[in-house]
Amino acid sequence: MRVEKQGTTRQRIVSITGACLLAAACGPGVIEGDPVAETAVRSELVLKGTATASSIQGAGYEAAKAVDGNTGTRWSSASSDPQWITVDLGSMKSITEVKLNWEAAYAKAYQVRVSNDNATWTTIKAVTAGDGGIDDWKGLAASARYVQMYGTQRATQYGYSVWEITIVAPDTTTGAAGAAGSAGTTGAAGTNGAAGTGAGGETALSRSGWTATASNGASSAGNALDGNTGTRWTSGAAMANGMSFTVDMKAAHSFNQVKLDAAGSTNDYPRGYQVFVSNDGSNFGSAVASGTGTSAVVTATFATQSARYIKIVQTGAASSWWSMAELDVYAQGGGSTGAAGSTGAAGSTGAAGSTGAAGSSGTTCKRGEAYGYNSLADMQALTSPSAGVRWWYNWAKTPDGGVASSYQGLGVEYVPMIWGSNFISGAASQIPKGSKYLLTFNEPNFGSQSNLTPEQAAALWPQIEQIANSFNPPLKIVSPSPNYCGGSCNETNPFTWFDKFFAACPNCRVDYIAVHWYACTLSALKSHITNAKKYGKPIWLTEFSCLDSPGDAAGEKTYMDQAVPYLESEPAVFRYAWFTGRDGAAGREALLGSGSGTLTPLGQDYVSLAPACR
Repeated sequence: MRVEKQGTTRQRIVSITGACLLAAACGPGVIEGDPVAETAVRSELVLKGTATASSIQGAGYEAAKAVDGNTGTRWSSASSDPQWITVDLGSMKSITEVKLNWEAAYAKAYQVRVSNDNATWTTIKAVTAGDGGIDDWKGLAASARYVQMYGTQRATQYGYSVWEITIVAPDTTTGAAGAAGSAGTTGAAGTNGAAGTGAGGETALSRSGWTATASNGASSAGNALDGNTGTRWTSGAAMANGMSFTVDMKAAHSFNQVKLDAAGSTNDYPRGYQVFVSNDGSNFGSAVASGTGTSAVVTATFATQSARYIKIVQTGAASSWWSMAELDVYAQGGGSTGAAGSTGAAGSTGAAGSTGAAGSSGTTCKRGEAYGYNSLADMQALTSPSAGVRWWYNWAKTPDGGVASSYQGLGVEYVPMIWGSNFISGAASQIPKGSKYLLTFNEPNFGSQSNLTPEQAAALWPQIEQIANSFNPPLKIVSPSPNYCGGSCNETNPFTWFDKFFAACPNCRVDYIAVHWYACTLSALKSHITNAKKYGKPIWLTEFSCLDSPGDAAGEKTYMDQAVPYLESEPAVFRYAWFTGRDGAAGREALLGSGSGTLTPLGQDYVSLAPACR
């Protein structure tokens, strides 16, 4: 669905969602009551009972609940900072990915740390503005037995709460069960082979135009970037803690390794060091890597970063000077680099986005509205009481004229959308500053809507990422929102459309999955959400109501009273939005009455149901 820009008439094209519930031709997993096979996303590595924590909320919230393979159970801590949960892998593992599936009580700031002895810890991922949902940190490079989430700042008044922790380690040994274990061993060998290929395929970034500065120097810092191992930068003084060398790459790059080459000067390397990154040259945050130099070539490898500046700080003093003939920055070659880079960008975007919402209300909110003609009085009615609507969108890049200057004062968030291919131009300058998320291509499989095949959408995606990355921090990107379609469709099944899109765009940055749903039974809605879980990303249900089902206002209310509590309690659902605000054509699904600032009985029900924010 789409509400046209103000001043035009909204034309609604009815999808066949309701009909699909009764017709086998719509594909498997659609007919009401059909069992749906959910794609497994857990690693086989983490076993029940291998976790400990700093505290628990009470009985039933033990650390083991976060590694039991059941997303219906969780670990929950005491309501104070800091708190931690540690997973014991049983032996040393090569860790490449850590996934945290947060309950509503998530961490605003935390560290993913590793240890060999459960005493001395190294941070492999630092998060300063988390937004909950699923944090999937890929492209990690650590070898350890213990993995820990160390929370330093809660996002809510509650403790830290995690449904499930998944840790991926390609060199996992067998031991779960006989036949399955053998298959696992074969898979691990294949993965290790791929990892070896990836390492060999690392690509050094071009240093053309880069500049360098140093806190000390008997020679130019730029000598370490000139490609000549016969020239070098030297510190000009014996190594001391705090000495630093900073590289300006002039633009943000994705990278996961820095190599310092003293060109044979075996005494002139940092004995202890930390690596920091920054996009503005001032705010470097926590170290992304630390270690101890043991030879003339010091290599620091870490989770893929996207940044402009790199700073190496000396932390272990020695008697010799610090001397560097060349500094090289590497990104792992092939598709894995692209995927890791996307993940990093997504993480930083969401962090900043969610921080704003949490800062203003101290809560996490799912409930929204899909409508494009709100007045200030309408928005005041929808956002009061506190359980009401906390975000909305209007299928456009800018908010409704009637609330453009006033909505922020009501504590409600506007989410921009690039509706179709002809809305891309100028978007970076039109989307409001302070936006956190970007919705994309509305019902692309409909000829009457944005009308983009999966391949066409994939071809346009670099422009979407460029727009999102032009913001600081970058916007988190929500996928296109296909729906079941009948007549004038480039694809009838939304999940077939998604499958083709991700096949055509395997390294595209997509942080959330968006879907629509217009049938009027809870079981059908649950089946639809379960189908969307296969992509392993938090879900936005950006349009839903009984619009494609016969019925009346009473039937809409009955469905709403069932659907909203489900959507609030379903961990995979990040946000949802009722369609629509005011509708003169049908009206039974409208939240707003005929007068500005009035709610229909259905609207009163929507804003008053169980709290949308925790």
